[in-house]
Amino acid sequence: MSDIKINRSFKCIGCKLAVIDGEACWLCRDSVYIDRLFVATEYKDKLIQRSVKYFKYSFIKELSGPLSVLLIKYLGLLGKERKINLFDQSTIVMPVPLSRRRFNWRGFNQAELLAKSIADNFLMPMEVDTIRRREGSVLQASVKDRSVRLENVLNIFEAKDLKYAKGARVILVDDVVTSGATMNECAKVLKENGAREVFGLAIARG
Repeated sequence: MSDIKINRSFKCIGCKLAVIDGEACWLCRDSVYIDRLFVATEYKDKLIQRSVKYFKYSFIKELSGPLSVLLIKYLGLLGKERKINLFDQSTIVMPVPLSRRRFNWRGFNQAELLAKSIADNFLMPMEVDTIRRREGSVLQASVKDRSVRLENVLNIFEAKDLKYAKGARVILVDDVVTSGATMNECAKVLKENGAREVFGLAIARG
């Protein structure tokens, strides 16, 4: 993973326009719930593509190690080069939830493995029971049209145990962000139930 190009720029979670420090652009700001989006690299990188696909679809859990190292390196560069520190005393790390059906098929939540590495490395608490994904939704990976992807995730997450989220800065971790719809819908539930800020963190953007 040492040859992977790390992102030094940021894109709006809504429209992918270049933005400053991960914030949504002024056109999308009123329609998104993610306060800032941080993406370590690009999905067009062939090594990243292969690694993520083997991780998710060949069930190679061990790939969480090098992929987590990539995220940790990226967070270090954010602090060193941009003076951006995602962590404060109220921060909790949280993976994007996986449906029970998908979890049973894969045997693990890849976002949770990444989130745990982040939390352990930076000595931050991690919560996995704060929100959950409703059953019966269509898998985002099978939907190519952006407008359909946005509709597909509407109201698919619900609050479960939000006592840890109230007043917190939540670092919401996923492997790949495409339209941003899934992460944004998670952030919506968190914000509606008391989270102070929600930052998105992903390996790559498709």
